[in-house]
Amino acid sequence: MPKKTHPRTIPAPATKLTQQIRHVELEFVTVYDDFCAFTNQNAFFCDAISAMAQQREILPRETVGGIIFHCDWLKSRTADIRLAMGSLHAQLQEIR
Repeated sequence: MPKKTHPRTIPAPATKLTQQIRHVELEFVTVYDDFCAFTNQNAFFCDAISAMAQQREILPRETVGGIIFHCDWLKSRTADIRLAMGSLHAQLQEIR
């Protein structure tokens, strides 16, 4: 007896909800990747500051300037990531 074959089903077009979910998923991956890179840079900076503090030497002006610049950058990136996460949160609430 021959096998019964099922007709090929054509996938339904993506609904608005499906599109919204996919957009949030892609945005989440981007924010997550940015956050991982940020935490790695933050850990490196903390290790560097800790090593300098243990030397108990007066830091050159250029080093102090670099530390201040990097601290400002860390604060800015933290705000950027917080905004991106807030946007994702709002989008998820909207989908619900």
